[in-house]
Amino acid sequence: MPTSATGPTTRCASTRAELRRPRDRRRRQSRRHPARRASSSPAPADALNTDSIDNSAGVDCSDHEVNIKIALGAEVLAGRLDGPARDTLLAEMTDAVAALVLTDNRLQAQALSLAEAQGLAATPRFQRLLQTLEARGGLDRRVEGLADDASISRSAAAGQGFTRPELAVLMAYAKMALTAALSAPEAAPLLDDPALEPDLLAAFPTPMPARFAEAIRSHRLKRELIATELANELVNRGGLPLAFELAEARSASLVDVAAAFVTVRDLFGIRALWAALDDPAISAQQQLALHLHAREALATHMADVLRYAPGRSPATLITTLAASVTRLGEALEGLLGPEPRRSHDTAAARLTALGAPAPLATRLLRLESLDGAIGIGIIASENGLDDLALARAYARLGEVDRARLGTRRRQGAATRRPLGAAAPVQPRPGLRKPAPHPSGAALQARRRARRNARSLARRQQQQRRPPRRHHQPRPQQRPRHTRHARPSRQ
Repeated sequence: MPTSATGPTTRCASTRAELRRPRDRRRRQSRRHPARRASSSPAPADALNTDSIDNSAGVDCSDHEVNIKIALGAEVLAGRLDGPARDTLLAEMTDAVAALVLTDNRLQAQALSLAEAQGLAATPRFQRLLQTLEARGGLDRRVEGLADDASISRSAAAGQGFTRPELAVLMAYAKMALTAALSAPEAAPLLDDPALEPDLLAAFPTPMPARFAEAIRSHRLKRELIATELANELVNRGGLPLAFELAEARSASLVDVAAAFVTVRDLFGIRALWAALDDPAISAQQQLALHLHAREALATHMADVLRYAPGRSPATLITTLAASVTRLGEALEGLLGPEPRRSHDTAAARLTALGAPAPLATRLLRLESLDGAIGIGIIASENGLDDLALARAYARLGEVDRARLGTRRRQGAATRRPLGAAAPVQPRPGLRKPAPHPSGAALQARRRARRNARSLARRQQQQRRPPRRHHQPRPQQRPRHTRHARPSRQ
């Protein structure tokens, strides 16, 4: 198919020049010598990236151009669009394509800044992600110039975390691993889910979804486009290690994690929240802090989807839970007990200290306080129960359990519950308190505990076994060298 000189390629060249940064020797040294690690503070304005980040606009622009021409080529072959009209349309979409490319690059750079802003405390999570990507067979530390685990531990002990170029390498491999998982045959039901049609349409510049929606829906690379868009958004918005941590913690597949992400994103309207957080009126540091706050709530809701409805269709689950989540959000004030109320007020004070505008703080608090709504909605719908009554019963049970636990502590009783007893309900800022997300170190500690428990069980089993009995005595051995034995004297 002939290309148009007035199409996106002309503007992409200028866009590529705008985004390209001068290469210097320090960038290559930071890749080849990861021991020279930067501090864990947020990145300065002139932070170094890898070439794959700084020069990604050219590849991104070419991808958009190819995908657009495939869709329009089908229209030309069907006789619904002629050649001159196609070339005119390509020229009209120049600015729209450039906007898509710049948005992709901005979100990618923002994801790196968010990873860097988490500081030294996130080093175990990134180290575990590195180990996971290496175990999957895609990442080679020597090829990418990444340090071994011992060097990472020494750097962490010295107060130094992962550098921005190293985080860029992790992000690239995380996206490739997610894209590969979503491109597998078992991911086809998710990619064909109606909830992901907006993701497909959003991959094309503004005029096309309105005029050529059917051509986009019948695109021969439809699933590949959705897989790429979903992997990018999951890593950019959820964080580099989130998908792999949830997959490991919940024993789920990456496809199930991606389905949970789509469900939570659309059920709670988080895309509108992200757009509000990216408001240029909010300073860059405030944006990073508020995005990290929103990520915690996103991860908690995704864990609930994986706990109660793993692998469920996002469109079906959203239809099932939408009304319940709305009712619980409207009745939230009456569902908060004394202790969850205090936690709610503490979170509100923290958002105020971060400088969040009042409407934005309200939306963040609502998202965080609705933690538990997914589980309540699913249980209520599957058992024909009233969701508000179930939420009130859950909140009341938490208050009673907390009161009993407090009485035991005041009486000096042991707080360790016997084996097999139910776990106490913990106080939560909303319907329940968000569980801390498991880090790489925590997951390793859990594995060690399980191994130790299995080893102890084997030793106890061996001790209960009766001793072995020898039914026949061992035969007495004849002395060696009998030929040279001296005769006994009489």
